[in-house]
Amino acid sequence: MIDIRLATVADLPAIETTLGLAFQDDPVWTWLIGRRSRPATRMGAILAAFARPHLEAGTVWMTTDGAAVAIWVRPGHWRLPRDAFVRHIAWPLVKAGPRPFARFLMLDETEKRHPREEHWYLEVLGTRPDRQGEGLGSVLIRKGLERAEQDGLPAYLESSKESNVPYYGRHGFAVTGTIEMPRGGPTMWTMWREAP
Repeated sequence: MIDIRLATVADLPAIETTLGLAFQDDPVWTWLIGRRSRPATRMGAILAAFARPHLEAGTVWMTTDGAAVAIWVRPGHWRLPRDAFVRHIAWPLVKAGPRPFARFLMLDETEKRHPREEHWYLEVLGTRPDRQGEGLGSVLIRKGLERAEQDGLPAYLESSKESNVPYYGRHGFAVTGTIEMPRGGPTMWTMWREAP
């Protein structure tokens, strides 16, 4: 049995480490950060910053050993308010350098394509590479989908790896389109799961 729990602010160091390792070979995050020194550390800091605003809402789940993390965003809260962006995310981006900050601002296409109808949003899912294949991510996906089903709502995500599309498909998500990152950047796949 895989034990999971809600993450707290005290878990941010573990979240940072896990997500940094999980995304170190991710096409979109590699494009965003660049192949600079310590990419896992830089990615982890930014991804953990994405978790911070959702910790109080009780929508960040992790395995009890911290090997996998899912940032689920409740309906109506997928667009981060400007003050929350400045408070939580801007500084890790600035520390990563001018290129990542500029590229992050180019991601507005993902916001334009984000569904407007009410839904649960799987913003980030990551498992440490040495623990992948154990079903940890699937348990965290199911936890978020349980909440969506309780609310009678669909769920949405963007996959930044084509190889993960079938994985999400096994959880009921279907591809609805693609988003091409600007200036020859990588592709993202938008995926939707209808309400039950």
